[in-house]
Amino acid sequence: MKILVTGSGGMLAKQIIQYFKSEKVDVIGLKKEELNITNTIQLKEKINQYNPDLIINCAGYTKVDMAELEKDRAFALNALAPYHLSDICRKNNIFLVHISTDYIFSGEKKEPYHPFDSPNPVNYYGITKLYGEHYIINSGCDYLIVRTSWLYGPEGNNFLTKILSSSEEKEEIEVVNDQYGAPTSTFTVAKYLLKLIEKEAHGIFHITERAGNGISWYTFAEKIIEVFDRKLKIIPVSTKNSIKRPAKRPEYSTLDISATEYFLGEKLPFWEVSLGDLRNYMRI
Repeated sequence: MKILVTGSGGMLAKQIIQYFKSEKVDVIGLKKEELNITNTIQLKEKINQYNPDLIINCAGYTKVDMAELEKDRAFALNALAPYHLSDICRKNNIFLVHISTDYIFSGEKKEPYHPFDSPNPVNYYGITKLYGEHYIINSGCDYLIVRTSWLYGPEGNNFLTKILSSSEEKEEIEVVNDQYGAPTSTFTVAKYLLKLIEKEAHGIFHITERAGNGISWYTFAEKIIEVFDRKLKIIPVSTKNSIKRPAKRPEYSTLDISATEYFLGEKLPFWEVSLGDLRNYMRI
């Protein structure tokens, strides 16, 4: 099986490619400089060139706040590109794996969201990701949509690296304590995504780390400081009293992973364990 990964310059795609190669999977990645996923002509040319059996779409617009200002670009990357990609996959009998997000949900449920709970995004980023899902589902192609949440990893611009950088530059920072979700390491997504692919999963699945009914960003920050043995005071603050952002965040976006665990026949890791594993990997 030959796998093509789009958006290979991103932190998740990098981890997927690295892990898949370590598992002897035939995988190739294309960065945005090599493939502009919004260019349908180039998209067709690259797919014809590499002739993959499966495509993992990691390309997308991920700047939640900027999506409120760059709506056309966000919609082109997160909605129109999956529309054209899924059409090409249908016509060429290519299996499509698409990475989506917890931000398609409103956060009003207050308990983990199942894969088929009704979406109702509260920001434009979530709207564009939901459109992308709908386009793929209605395209007629064979697909696997994997939703994840609060992604972090050893590199790139994510919550973990921001907290570690702050610990080197500041004495204290404020972190919101009334938004709840499940932190998810890029290692976890890569590992369990491959398991889903190998078991020929179809449809919509959630991959996050085990966090019960969810934890707050404040709790996550506190644990990062503890695990990485840093000195930084974390001050809890409510969303309404924090720095105002262009995009509203869901107050609760924990994803239910029970269907994924049942399908795979194993439990996903606890978030504290994965954070500790990453600390050992980074050795800092």
